[in-house]
Amino acid sequence: MGNKIVSEASDKIKAENKALTITTSVVSGLPKSAILEKAEDWKADLIVVGSQGQGALSRLLLGSVSQYLATHAKCSVLIARDKN
Repeated sequence: MGNKIVSEASDKIKAENKALTITTSVVSGLPKSAILEKAEDWKADLIVVGSQGQGALSRLLLGSVSQYLATHAKCSVLIARDKN
């Protein structure tokens, strides 16, 4: 399921701008560390991550993956939010 979603998103972005080089991977583990580790392995220029819009209590108890990446990544981080 994850591979299909990532592949479809990558194809859509590539269709909009063929000059981009997009590398994707579906990994398991703690999202914060798994995403950061993969980005560092690839020497990524940009991490694109979604935001689930958790409430303050959820962020406090669980933490925010996007917030963690924004403050710890060595590259730029784009946090995509739902239009609604």
